[in-house]
Amino acid sequence: MEFVDRGPLTFVVNNTSIGNIDVYLQSADTGAVYGELEGLGSRASATLSAVLGDGSYEFVCIGADAPVTTGAQVSIANSAARSDLTPGVVPVTRNDLYQPTQQYSAWITAQLPVLAGGVADLATSIQSGDRAAARRSWIAAHVTYETLGAAYGAFGNSDTAINGTPGAGMTAETDPDLTGFHRIESILWSDQQLSAAAPFAAQLVSDVSTLETTFATTRLDPQDVGLRAHEILENSVQEELNGSDDAGSGSTFATIDANIEGTEQAVLPFDPCSPIADSIWPRSTTGSPGRPPSSRAFGAPTDRGLPCRASPQLNANRSTRR
Repeated sequence: MEFVDRGPLTFVVNNTSIGNIDVYLQSADTGAVYGELEGLGSRASATLSAVLGDGSYEFVCIGADAPVTTGAQVSIANSAARSDLTPGVVPVTRNDLYQPTQQYSAWITAQLPVLAGGVADLATSIQSGDRAAARRSWIAAHVTYETLGAAYGAFGNSDTAINGTPGAGMTAETDPDLTGFHRIESILWSDQQLSAAAPFAAQLVSDVSTLETTFATTRLDPQDVGLRAHEILENSVQEELNGSDDAGSGSTFATIDANIEGTEQAVLPFDPCSPIADSIWPRSTTGSPGRPPSSRAFGAPTDRGLPCRASPQLNANRSTRR
């Protein structure tokens, strides 16, 4: 079937199946997606609009418990030149995400010795009886850890040991099972003897050392990194802004700042995957992302020649996303 483009096109999509479906308007030649409807309910209808140029197009419907259905191809020919054509986005495959994930994993690996040095300084300050120095060392080391948020899922039990929070109905001082940063925080910013923090500081040094060892052989899930990056700031809103994680240091804003850095570090390697990145932060004359300057040196990647093709919002099998 062939017709001439008459400007913006609006399609009415009806779901006649008994379950939810995802609908994609895509190029029949390249698979580039020009429009999508997610989670269209049974017997529901919705509209999808696009401005299409010359080419062949088709609709693809994906149901949760049904085979993929591809509609008839429709071609557009002899359309007038336009500046408002809808851009097509070629879905990113899982393989496309491996190199950026490895780049992020390498950044995490490089931060772990910094964290180890920070907790060692904390333990030394506590042993020397210098509470002011111990407080400074605690904040510096804790901020370092809070930048690693997208990898917490790969840290396993180490995350709980290093940065766990009190159980329900308990505080950092009263929870008998709590260790790590927050247990030490409750001692440093209280009337307790500084020496009470020494065994917890020694345990923290050991736990961070264990994390360094285990992470060296850990592989991050490429699809998990994006999810964790989203959860970093979500947790900041839920647990930091309301002060529920603070055990006396009053370092909430420093923690949130570290969470923001952690989010940037998690998503920056995936910039080449996103056609949106350059429209928000145009390239500088050096070829690196032209973002506004940050309060920290983020170590942003300058090589945008990674194998990603488009936004990671669409995965290889176009499954329903969280």
